[in-house]
Amino acid sequence: MTCTGIFTGTAKDLVVPSSQVCTLSGATITHDVTVQPDASLGAGAGTTIGHDLIATKPAELVAGYFGSLRVGHDLKISGTDATPSFPRVYAVCNTTIVHDLRITGTTADLIGLSVVDVADVLCSFYDPGAEPDSVGHDAVVTGNSAPNIDVGKVS
Repeated sequence: MTCTGIFTGTAKDLVVPSSQVCTLSGATITHDVTVQPDASLGAGAGTTIGHDLIATKPAELVAGYFGSLRVGHDLKISGTDATPSFPRVYAVCNTTIVHDLRITGTTADLIGLSVVDVADVLCSFYDPGAEPDSVGHDAVVTGNSAPNIDVGKVS
């Protein structure tokens, strides 16, 4: 299934195509969400992803977008789109990740890259009541470039 707008239903696998915007709100994805290069994803408001959330060269990815997100295995954001259609922003707020969080080789514009600190400007904008992230195994944030990189309290 592809998402090019707001998705509130249930799907096995979901793809956000290049140059498209998708918002997951209260959705249930039983397996994987794949974000293609230059795509934009906001996922939260009680959304559950059963396995992985993988974004390769996304323009924007906000996890925990206006409410909680649960990822059953890994959340991975890697690479940077050289000619994005949208400002490059990456934030992981109010998100439970059962296994690994990996954010590698990104270049963010504007405010930057945030892995939740509940007082962080980016996370508090997207979810004023955000709780700290929970990562079950490894949290790796490396090789990224941004005006501001904020890695706050991750439990």
